[in-house]
Amino acid sequence: MKAVEQVSEIKTSKLGAILLTLMVIFIFSISQNFLLDISGIVTKPPPPSHCILELATASKAQLQTDLCREVPLYSSYYYDESEFDFEFNQTDIKYSLDSKYNDTISNLATIFSINAALSSQNENLDEQRQDLQDQDPDLNPLQIKYQKLSINELIAQRDAEYKLIQSDLAQLKADFQGVNNQTNFQLFFYLLAEFFLQLIFVLPFFILGLRKYFQLKKNNSPYTVISTAVVVA
Repeated sequence: MKAVEQVSEIKTSKLGAILLTLMVIFIFSISQNFLLDISGIVTKPPPPSHCILELATASKAQLQTDLCREVPLYSSYYYDESEFDFEFNQTDIKYSLDSKYNDTISNLATIFSINAALSSQNENLDEQRQDLQDQDPDLNPLQIKYQKLSINELIAQRDAEYKLIQSDLAQLKADFQGVNNQTNFQLFFYLLAEFFLQLIFVLPFFILGLRKYFQLKKNNSPYTVISTAVVVA
């Protein structure tokens, strides 16, 4: 007499379901480390330093300091967070943005100095106006008038200096945007290469796991649920 084939799979217990879930999580977490290692085979192109663009697009009044080196936002802190340092990345150096930025900073030294003087003069003017309000709002001493004339002279000097450097700033902006566009183009191929490397790693395991799943499913094996968890992972 021919044996009757079992047509229903063995139901997984709660403990078995928990163990299968833990197995899926374990395989997933371990595979992430492998995928990260595989991604490290290709080098991600870093974008050009954004502080270069910030300097190139700054207004006359905003040109006060070396943004890359003196603004903590663009710099890397040391452990005590009291000192910071800035380094141009590989993209900056490769396309000579670092040298172009340094040349621009050298040419901006006069404007930095004038803006620093303007800041000091405006603070003095505000103090004088406050003193005037405390005494008599209708008074208009010559001291304030001379202070305004001094400020206007500094503004005229800054405007003249800015005209000399304006073309350099525009060129620095154009160079940055050109490098940034090229880096974005390279980034597309980096992501594509990263995807195919990961696919080469994952696809064989997925195909083998899926093949085993169909074999067990066809034979109505109680181990089908395990192969299902492996394929899901």
